[in-house]
Amino acid sequence: MSDEQEDTTYTLLSDEDRSKVKERLLAAHEHLFHGTPAANLDSIRQHGLHPRFESVHSAYANRDREPGAAIRYCIKNHPELALSAAGNRSQEWDEAAERWVPVSPEIVILRVKAAALLNRPFGLDHSFGEVAGEVESVLKSRHRLTPDDFVGLVEKYGSISCYACIPPGELEICTDAPPSLSGKFSKL
Repeated sequence: MSDEQEDTTYTLLSDEDRSKVKERLLAAHEHLFHGTPAANLDSIRQHGLHPRFESVHSAYANRDREPGAAIRYCIKNHPELALSAAGNRSQEWDEAAERWVPVSPEIVILRVKAAALLNRPFGLDHSFGEVAGEVESVLKSRHRLTPDDFVGLVEKYGSISCYACIPPGELEICTDAPPSLSGKFSKL
């Protein structure tokens, strides 16, 4: 895949408001977290967490509000998001059994400094129906989100999208078993 530059500007925030959001999120969060099947670690160690590696497990209905493929990260007080997302990506559809079956049961938690992520293109994670519904409600009365809207939705639902690669050197892995957002981390 090529790394051609695409416009990954999240258009529901103005540039000025994006700076305010970044400042507020940095004041509240030192790290952001991502859960993934352990089977993905070799690729992540080589390439980092790159949106171009989205798979069928990442598909969702409200894609048009985001400027491109994204990697989802969660804040520390919503650990269930990292674990459930990784759990979903560790399954494949079994046609014969007509159900999802686990293929990579081991899950790892990665973290990145919030400043590293927020210095890249970011936006709300619209893959949650509740977030998408609240955004659509706000957009009935204005064209963009305010910093209060954006930060409030991140704090309420716990998730943020990043539209650029986080290189492996900026990632850390939880070394606890089972993995925890409050656990010990070391360089990936």
